[in-house]
Amino acid sequence: MTFSDLDRLTYISDFLGLKWYNLQIWNEYAGQFSEQFQQLELLYDETCSIISWDLTEADEHLHDRWLQEFCIQVPDKEIRKQLEQIIKQQYQEQGMEDPTETDIV
Repeated sequence: MTFSDLDRLTYISDFLGLKWYNLQIWNEYAGQFSEQFQQLELLYDETCSIISWDLTEADEHLHDRWLQEFCIQVPDKEIRKQLEQIIKQQYQEQGMEDPTETDIV
């Protein structure tokens, strides 16, 4: 697993409210990236007073794309449709714009 795979999978499982699965992924794979986490922590410590660490539009678009790609990979059309509804509901509950309704992605 790559660092970006860990980021993507933990984001998707967290977004969908799959807390137990999210923890399982984290516990299984996060340990192999301790060096990357240390580097990120150092970078944050050095720049936190001069750089905003809030999510950017680019981050939000990336997260939206991850969710869409996750849905596309579901082979069963009915289950895919149900997953898309769950994601749409999560967008609403979190007060986020659904990119499928805004043509952002």
